[in-house]
Amino acid sequence: MENEEDSAAVATFKRSVSESLRERFAMESDDTARHPFVVATVLDPAVKAMTHFPESMPAATYRHVRALVDNAQIGAQEDGGFRWH
Repeated sequence: MENEEDSAAVATFKRSVSESLRERFAMESDDTARHPFVVATVLDPAVKAMTHFPESMPAATYRHVRALVDNAQIGAQEDGGFRWH
């Protein structure tokens, strides 16, 4: 976010806003990785790299998506497979 051409005031402002957003939106929380908007982001091919998220967020979100799929498969097996109506 910062670049070498930023004045000290601009760099401080950017750091402050970034820290506030991380705290406000709990970007380091596992709960955030399970939020539907974050799951949708990781599944969207246009933005799935999640370059503006903390490094741990994509991995945590992918783990959550895999758990959802695994649970759906287990549920389908218990019900005798998927049924299309």
